[in-house]
Amino acid sequence: MDQRAGHDIVVGPVQHRPQPARPVDRRAGGRLSVLGKAHAPGGSAAYDDVVVAVQSALHDFSLYCRACGLLAGWAAGLAAGMWMLYTIPGAPGSGKLHFGGSAFSLSNLGLDTKMTIYAGFVGLIVNLAVAALGTLLFRAAKIADGDDATSRGDYFADEGDPKVKHLDLTGSH
Repeated sequence: MDQRAGHDIVVGPVQHRPQPARPVDRRAGGRLSVLGKAHAPGGSAAYDDVVVAVQSALHDFSLYCRACGLLAGWAAGLAAGMWMLYTIPGAPGSGKLHFGGSAFSLSNLGLDTKMTIYAGFVGLIVNLAVAALGTLLFRAAKIADGDDATSRGDYFADEGDPKVKHLDLTGSH
């Protein structure tokens, strides 16, 4: 999401005004990560810094990729993730044959191991790989990417803007 200081971002009934980026503060033994979260003395902001680095890398990757490649990667990652979740059996006695968890057995990929991996991680890897390969194929085939019709105003909305609709979160489900 594109957040610039001074612009309101409205999400349902909650309004948030982004704050300017704060530098790392190491006074009095406490730490602030680049995300502005406070850490206990002796704690580490390394996790937050890694998250920011990964988000930045994925953002740059998405700018490199063609829209068709991103769409193909999204579909492939979603399909792979759903297939992996489908193959995970439920606990014995639960009566569930499928969707029993998120730990995908690597033996299902033909590897001789009892190790498991988080299915969402493998889905993400499939997504990124297909998006990169799809982008290369679409560029090699000289298929036009199309025009981006998104305008700067599409990213911002203030309270009272006629394009912003209030979300009714009081309904019964």
